[in-house]
Amino acid sequence: MTNTKEHINVVNRERAVEFFYKIDLLNSADTNFLKDVSAWPKSYSYARNIVEYYFKNSDGVDRLITENLIDWKLSRLPFIDRAILRVGFSELILGLTPKGVVLNEAVRLANEYSGVESPNFINGVLAKFASSLNLK
Repeated sequence: MTNTKEHINVVNRERAVEFFYKIDLLNSADTNFLKDVSAWPKSYSYARNIVEYYFKNSDGVDRLITENLIDWKLSRLPFIDRAILRVGFSELILGLTPKGVVLNEAVRLANEYSGVESPNFINGVLAKFASSLNLK
């Protein structure tokens, strides 16, 4: 990474994906997990923003993800893909990061942590949603 802020955001995205993955893995929507988030160090403020936004708006975010899936149900996606999409959708909605960066980072995360078909799938779902927002 050439930019420290970019590197920090990469680490923060990974932290947020890890958190959502953990929630799904434990099959829990327990809001006590948010106590863990509030205890994260200041360097994770970007991840904290994503996670807190999602939890305040989880039904709406998940509905938007579902509306942009083709022939899939959110509940049937692998945990890691669902986590990456939740981070990506939350980032796009918050508008803190350019669309291209959000899509590239989601694809990078899918390449690193998910199956061979996931990067294209995640890119397609996020790109479809981003185009509906008219983001640049």
